[in-house]
Amino acid sequence: MSGYLPDAIYYCYFVPGTAFSTWTKHYKTFYNLKDFEAGFIQNLMGNFLSFIDIYEKTEIAAENGDFLSVVYQIARLIRRIMDFHSMQRGSLEEIVQDVHRLTSYLNYYASIDDKGGKN
Repeated sequence: MSGYLPDAIYYCYFVPGTAFSTWTKHYKTFYNLKDFEAGFIQNLMGNFLSFIDIYEKTEIAAENGDFLSVVYQIARLIRRIMDFHSMQRGSLEEIVQDVHRLTSYLNYYASIDDKGGKN
């Protein structure tokens, strides 16, 4: 029991306040609620293939009893869901980066056969 309890107390006490102030700052980067919602939906659509990858890796880790990897994949999922930006403040360069990222995911998944091997 020693070792982790002091860290747990610290995080349980400070994380809610820190998360609230961080999200308040993040929300202020958007023009309005509509911009916030649009950015969130666009983020979900843009990360769709990542969500599939995270789900598959979580499933495999759970079957193997590797619960540290399960927690890591859940943290990846939360980060992917929560990390999004204003669409109205976005630049053309960001859009091009998103298209390149999506293209690389599509190429990767197109190269995998039904059994998980490369074509």
